[in-house]
Amino acid sequence: MANRDKDEDLKVVDRFWPEIKSEELNSLMSAYPALGGFKKITFQSSRPLSAGCLIETDQGNYFVKRNSPDIRSKVDWEYEHRLVDSLNQRSTDPKDFDLNIPAICKNKNGETVHQLTDSGKIWLYEVQTMAKGEDLYKSSHTWSPLLEIDHAKGIGIGLANLHHAIRGSGFMDSRQPTYQKANFEVFYTHDLSAFLQDLVSNIHGFQTLSGSDKFIETTVSVYNSFILDSKQQNSIPRMVTHSDPQASNFFWEEGKPVSMIDFHLTNCNNYLYDLAVAVDRNCIYWLDLLSGKEDSHSIAHSQSILNSYKNRSIELGYSPVGWELFSKALVLHRLEFALSLCDYYLNVENSPFKAQWCLDVYIQGHGEWFCSNSGKRFLDEILV
Repeated sequence: MANRDKDEDLKVVDRFWPEIKSEELNSLMSAYPALGGFKKITFQSSRPLSAGCLIETDQGNYFVKRNSPDIRSKVDWEYEHRLVDSLNQRSTDPKDFDLNIPAICKNKNGETVHQLTDSGKIWLYEVQTMAKGEDLYKSSHTWSPLLEIDHAKGIGIGLANLHHAIRGSGFMDSRQPTYQKANFEVFYTHDLSAFLQDLVSNIHGFQTLSGSDKFIETTVSVYNSFILDSKQQNSIPRMVTHSDPQASNFFWEEGKPVSMIDFHLTNCNNYLYDLAVAVDRNCIYWLDLLSGKEDSHSIAHSQSILNSYKNRSIELGYSPVGWELFSKALVLHRLEFALSLCDYYLNVENSPFKAQWCLDVYIQGHGEWFCSNSGKRFLDEILV
């Protein structure tokens, strides 16, 4: 992988959306009289794909998230809220599910999504109760190392508990948001070229990017060997996943995850997708790899996530099938999300730089690393 400027690549995680203002919160909280009047903002989130903040009211502390309906519609957000509600209904028995998920508060009309208009711009909001535990990774960007190996074990156990609860809830709905789609249909495709053609044909302005005319050819040359056959595809049942289980979406106590937040990307995929995201975001330090440090990853942390997930799943009465397919899932899982981000960066943020990064780095660069000697060793060793 060619050396890149790490500081330049960090621009992809720069905040884009404006911070939530006190004036907005005064208006917003008037629609939530049971939560008390707004007093002050205690923390502004720096996450790049939406705006969020912690607030204090007369009744306590809450987390407020804001997004544009162009990114997530009211229906999309209510999908997430139905899942959270179904999980919280099952969370009373710690043997069944021992992760706290912040509840979504309802406004005075009984709705979990509230709309405000500011200077002609429509915004959608949700208000959550506070997560239990400590937000140890709130200042960490994606692909940052875990602080300790116990956190890797905790992520694996936490995901196993979450998946057990989702299966038990019977929640199997899927959705198709306009942007920021964490889908895994590539896992079930037989023709990668046609699959990619269908995706890029729906990205307005894609042809303006450098290398777009050769994108499908070069991507197929890197990823096609990881496409699964029909028997392998059919062996993995679909299920709803969190879709973003990086360490910053867990809250911690004594080295263990006690809460899980941010179901913004949740969708119906399969269990391997969540594990692939967990290893990719927490155990492969892509920004260091991009700057030329070829072995910037942790096999030990990867193995801890995977082994603790498998062991906890077996304890809960579920033996994960198709375990040997994880390496292929790890490589493939980025394709759809990266192209969805490319679409978002082109047509929402109007950032050709970030859109080009999705093609050159997120798809091509990451894929090429998995085909390198270092990447192959990583794939060979993580399931040992």
